[in-house]
Parts: sequence; C-alpha cells; structure tokens
Amino acid sequence: MKSVCPICLDIIDADVVIKNGKVVLSKKCRKHGKFEFLHIWDDPWYYKKLEKLFRDENTGPNGILMDLTLKCNLKCPFCFSLEDDNKIQSIAFHEPNIDDILKKIKKFKEITTFSTIFLFGGEPTLRNDLFEIIKKVKTLVPDVCLFTNGLKLSDRLYVRKLKESGIDYIVLQFDSLDKNKNKILRGEDVLQNKLKAISNLKKEKLTVDFFTVIIKDVNEDDIKKIILFGSKHSEIVKNIYLSTITYEGKVKNNSKFKQLTNSERLKIIEKELNITKKDFLECTRFDHYLSKFFEKLTGVHCKHLAACDIMCYLCSLEDGRVVPLNRVMDLKNLTEFFEKSIEILESDDPFKHLKLLTNFIKTMFTKKIAIEWSIMPKFLKSAVLSLNPLLQGRPPKNNFNNIFRVIVTQFQDMYNLDFDTFRNCNLWSELPNGEIAPFCQKNILHRYNQL
Repeated sequence: MKSVCPICLDIIDADVVIKNGKVVLSKKCRKHGKFEFLHIWDDPWYYKKLEKLFRDENTGPNGILMDLTLKCNLKCPFCFSLEDDNKIQSIAFHEPNIDDILKKIKKFKEITTFSTIFLFGGEPTLRNDLFEIIKKVKTLVPDVCLFTNGLKLSDRLYVRKLKESGIDYIVLQFDSLDKNKNKILRGEDVLQNKLKAISNLKKEKLTVDFFTVIIKDVNEDDIKKIILFGSKHSEIVKNIYLSTITYEGKVKNNSKFKQLTNSERLKIIEKELNITKKDFLECTRFDHYLSKFFEKLTGVHCKHLAACDIMCYLCSLEDGRVVPLNRVMDLKNLTEFFEKSIEILESDDPFKHLKLLTNFIKTMFTKKIAIEWSIMPKFLKSAVLSLNPLLQGRPPKNNFNNIFRVIVTQFQDMYNLDFDTFRNCNLWSELPNGEIAPFCQKNILHRYNQL
C-alpha cells in the first residue's frame, strides 16, 4: 500500500501492522527515515471487518466538493484549509464565477458518475450570488448540498431563499450544546446562531446533516447530547457525522488540540448509549448492500459509504431513547437478501429477473424481517416515499421521520494517509489544475498554499 512522508509529502510504501493491540501505519522515506502512526481504524476488530467489507470495492464519488470561496466569517483554531488567516490573500485561489462553476461541473460529469455537488469553502454563504449558483447547478445535477457554519441561517428569510433556490440539504457544523465549548472550538459563542438555524430549517422543512468535530479533552461529553438532540429533530436531521480534527492547516501533530480516534468515539457511544460494535457493523453492512442493490437494479447512482465510515441507523422513540434499527428489524436477513440479489443482477442468466422475484418472495415469507411488527405499516410507507426519487432517476432520500444515521468517520492527514481507502472514497474535490481526486488526497497533496 501507499502513504506519504509527513515531512516531504513524497508518496512512499507503507504497511499496516498490529502493535500493542493497535493498528499502526508503518512507513519509511528514503530521505527522512521511518515513521509509525495510528491508522484511522486503530482498533483491529474494526479494521479487519471494514477491510473485508470494502476489499473489492472500486466506486466513484457520491459527490464533488467545490470551493466557492476561501473567505470565512469565523476563525476556527483548527481550520484545515488555512495555516494562518492572514495568508488568505497569498493563496493561489480565485473565486469562480457562475459560468466557471457550470463549466467545471460539465467537465466533472465527463470524468465520473456522481449525484451531488457540495458547495464548500471557506464559508460559501459569503458569496452574494449563492442563490443564483444553486439554481444554475440544480440544472446539471440531482442534488445540491451546502456546507456551512450556519451563522447566516439564523435569518429565516435567508433559509427560505435557500429553499426557493432549490437547495436539497444542508451540512451544518454543530460541535457542542455548550456555549463555552463553542468559544473554544469556533473562536466565539455561536450556539444560539446554530440553534436558530436549526429552528429555521425545521420551519422551512429543509433537511440537515450535522458535522461534529470531536476533540480530545474538549467535547467528548457532547457526543451523547448531540445524538439525542438530533433524535428530537429527526424529521429534519438525517445524518450525524462524528469526526475529529485533521492535522493539517492550523493544527499540526504538536498542537494543543488532539484527535479522538474513531475507536475512542465509538467506545463513548457504546458506553453512554449502549450502541455496540455489532450494531454498527450490522447497519453498515446493510447500508452498503442496500445502496449497491438499488444501483444495480435501477442504474441510478446511489450514495455509498466509504472505507473510512462506519454507521448505525437509529430509531427515535417517544420516550426520548434511541435504538439501533437492527434491534427492531432483522437487518441480517435483509442484508443476505440484497447480497444474493446483487449476485443475481450481476449474472448473465436470462431468467435473472424471475430469480430476483423468487428471492424476494422467499425472503419475505420464510425469513423473519420485523422484530417489532407494530412499526411495519409506518415503516413501509416511509420506505416507499424514500425510494420514490428513483423513479425520477434521482438517488433515494431518507423520508423517515424517526430514523437517522450516526456516522463515525475521519478525514486523513499526512500522518495516517492510507491510499487504499481511495478505492471507494465517496467525497472528491476539485484540484487546483481543474482535475478531481479524493478529498483527503487534495487536502494533503494539492492545497492551494502548496502551489
């Protein structure tokens, strides 16, 4: 496998080894010697399970990030994009106009298949022409998503204009429910702005994903709080991404801010919410084969997990608790159905659609699917609504009011970069030369301030 030297960034050979019960990335540069760093999947159990699941996967991206600006209205102390706020004027980046953006997207479509354009930055809401950008981009791709710190979304009129322009969903930075921690994490108390933004999104019926950065000794105790908060708003909150800092940009390996590894975040979830390794693995396998099945069946691009992701579907209960979906439905049997169906669809058998129907009938009538039968009528209705976009050639959407996903993930950096994960990276980004590549590759090797 390949990685990079953390000093010169040359691409070098690397090995994955187990040391003291941890998965370690061991690599050697001819110029700078040997290095060992924790792999993003530092727990051997998770590493082996996910490596097996994604071993033969070579998939394109779900979507492509487009930097609309490098300007920002916050000064986050762990920003990976910039090493110093004062350097912004010297960076070799030029804000694209609308025509540039559309030309780039058309070029991207010639290179690979994807369903989403992610409007990124800096802070993209600082673009005065953002609404027009969204309207134009929507003519070229099924989904347009906005990454934002949410400060401008505290204005309901702004949120309404976003919806009217055609935005499909929002990814919102949301790190803590404590105002003092927000000051530490984002440089100022932005909590009320975030809560107001969520309220406005709810009023305008726009879906939102939380992107939460968890830092060691800062906001670990917010993991449970944010999951339960998301559960209360699960009619609009569809995904909660629990990530950590990246040792790029303002933060280096000797920073006062420290990563909380994937396995450490998962241990906190298990301890505080009783959501186990088995729950995460069963839901991840189910999601993986579910997406693959519908893509094979319909030919429509369906969003997929990457090798750096593990996820769990959670059901919001009326008493305030959250329960993994695999405890109310037998996801194992459904996953087996999807695996077998994919095998049938990939075959050259002239009767494969008949066999597919037979497999469906066999699964529905001979295997246990629902553990809690009382949920089935509402579940089936929501499932039909979620799959309906496939009829229009668009990726399915989560139209369940009480089911959302918690995704534990991590962007890679110069220390733990594993090129093997790029085989099924689901988030790509534009390079300075106009080409596209996996986001972590761009972030480490092609940042604008490295030109």
